[in-house]
Amino acid sequence: MSLIKFLRLFNRNFKYLMASSMTLAILVFLMVKSKPKEYESETEIYTGIASGLNLTNVDRTNVDFFATANAYDNLINIIKSRQTLEETGEELLALHLSLDGPTAEIIGDEAWRQMIEILTPELYNELKSTKGIDSCLANIRAWKQKNYNTFRGKIIFNAEESPYSFKAISKINVSRIQNSDLINIKYKYIDPGICKSTLEILSRVFIRRMNEIKASQSNNAVEYFKKQVAMAREELNAAEDRLKQFRVQNNIINYGEQTKSIATMKEQMEDEFQKELAVRASNKASLEKLEEQLQVNKVIIKFSDELLEKRRQLAEIQAQITTMEIYYNDPNTINILRRKAAELRAELSDLLTKRYQFSRTTDGVPNQALLQEWLKYTLALDESEARLRIFDERRKYFEKLYNEFAPLGSLLARYEREIGIAEKNYLELLHSLNQAIMRQQSDLIASGGLVVSVPPYFPLKPLPSKTAVMVAASGVVGFVLPLLIIILLEFFDSTLKNPIRAESVIGKKILGTYPSLKLTKADKGVDLEWVKKQTVGLSLQTIRLEHYIKSKEISRPFIVAVLSTRTGEGKTSMIQEIANRLVMLQYRVMVLVPEDSFVNEDNTFFDRITFKNDKTFEAAKRVEDLIPPGFTASLYDYLFVEIPSLMNNQYSINLSMQAHLHILVARANRTWVKADEFLLSEYSRSVNSEIRTLLNKVKIEELEVVLGEIPKERSFLRKLIKRFVAAEFKTA
Repeated sequence: MSLIKFLRLFNRNFKYLMASSMTLAILVFLMVKSKPKEYESETEIYTGIASGLNLTNVDRTNVDFFATANAYDNLINIIKSRQTLEETGEELLALHLSLDGPTAEIIGDEAWRQMIEILTPELYNELKSTKGIDSCLANIRAWKQKNYNTFRGKIIFNAEESPYSFKAISKINVSRIQNSDLINIKYKYIDPGICKSTLEILSRVFIRRMNEIKASQSNNAVEYFKKQVAMAREELNAAEDRLKQFRVQNNIINYGEQTKSIATMKEQMEDEFQKELAVRASNKASLEKLEEQLQVNKVIIKFSDELLEKRRQLAEIQAQITTMEIYYNDPNTINILRRKAAELRAELSDLLTKRYQFSRTTDGVPNQALLQEWLKYTLALDESEARLRIFDERRKYFEKLYNEFAPLGSLLARYEREIGIAEKNYLELLHSLNQAIMRQQSDLIASGGLVVSVPPYFPLKPLPSKTAVMVAASGVVGFVLPLLIIILLEFFDSTLKNPIRAESVIGKKILGTYPSLKLTKADKGVDLEWVKKQTVGLSLQTIRLEHYIKSKEISRPFIVAVLSTRTGEGKTSMIQEIANRLVMLQYRVMVLVPEDSFVNEDNTFFDRITFKNDKTFEAAKRVEDLIPPGFTASLYDYLFVEIPSLMNNQYSINLSMQAHLHILVARANRTWVKADEFLLSEYSRSVNSEIRTLLNKVKIEELEVVLGEIPKERSFLRKLIKRFVAAEFKTA
């Protein structure tokens, strides 16, 4: 939309815009003039969220701005929550009920009268208590719980007019003061005492609720972790008890050291066992050699009862000594046994010496010396045999011990692993418990840091009246909003409107235009006759040009079919205007119109013939079929045929084929829809010549695209504005 069009649109609707603006301004004035004046008070609460003490971050080196913003959002939402505001209203009502009459600092005379009116005297006496505010508050809450949904309950606690209602108190304005630790709360009300008292009670209720919420959250977390720590401790104790019982049942003190000690002892025993085998083999070989030399006396020696008994006793003592050395390692007992063994050896030696003192071997060697050697090796062999028996028992013991200890390792590892897992879980839960306790104490410190830094003040003067501002704003809105609507309607206007748009929408070249005969106030001073003359002249010029171009190919008359897709487009009027102008130019013109078409007989200078819009018209094959006897078509220069609207009537295809020019008449103030497009498309299939559009009832201002600047009477100022807008800076 160009600036000139905007100004024209504005000028055309200016009086309606002014009427809308004045009406809205007057309505707003009437609504706000009787509104009571409001008082405003404010308070500030220090939160300590950003810079206050925090046990989890004592030095405040790391400040989480996102967490800080979230904390302030939580605070503001709690202040604005329904529960906080309802508790404030309840305590405010309790404060008023505790008074015996209006007090300027708490509630004024008019507000007191309003309170009695809202409560009714009966309810006032029922809720009031001589025991103090707490008793009044208990009465209020008990009554509210039973009667909240009643008519009186809704008036007191839900009506916007009541100072005790959620809706009235929800008008508070809560905001953080820049990036500080302070929250600002503002409240407006018609009574200064109620305004101040409401903020005092709201601050108190808010701080109490914050403490309750923080304590509840922290207590829940601490209690949860205490239970979990206790359960984890029980699991750890149970795992340790299972391990203890396992160690006791299997005599395990230190499995690693015990297995290492067993392996060392077994190796030592194996080494001594092998050495003892070698000693036994050596003694046995020496003994066999000596027995060969003592072959003659072998029987006597073997069957000496006293000698055998001594030998048996000595073998037992040697076995005891070996047992004591391997198992018990008792030096005193070992020394006693060794002395007994030495005594037995001495006795055996004496016995052999006395009995065989004078005997000799077959080789002549004295038996006494050989027998001493024999006794020595016999006793040594017996001692080796005894030690080997003990070592064999020891080996079996170690085999059994190995079989017992081998599977105990994996079981012991499993028990220790269970203890490790239980202990780790216990320590983690204990750490979480410590963190929760620390957070609990931190929250208590932080919530305890909510302090009313600036108490609410008693407002002495009401707020400046905003009546003038509201009236002015409503006047502007009443002017601007309709103007925007008008601009949007103009922008989304889908009518044909002007020749350029009509040619684009219809898809046929413009033959001409014709002005709307209803002039608006903006068209005052326009010479309408001049506009009609110019527009008809341009249309006539186009028709004559078409006639001239085709004059060599066709014979008289030049047939022009005038059609429209709908009724009421102005076909007959357009034909009359053009035909009269042709007659004035000395052309002979015949016009064929339906009987029901209206023609101004007083302004007709052409030959007019009517026909019936029936089957005769639909079946006509030539124009001559519609002309009565006495008229010859070839005597006329131009012959106009009005075709009834395509949407409601049938037409003669042969007649349409005979026309040399087709003029589609359409009103500029209507839309072009799919039905119009379809009808014109079907009609175009039945013609051999061009179809041109004649746009009827065009607004004067839209004709400038065809006629240029339309002359009319203008003031000097309007001429200057027009030239300025059109960038024509010339002398007036």
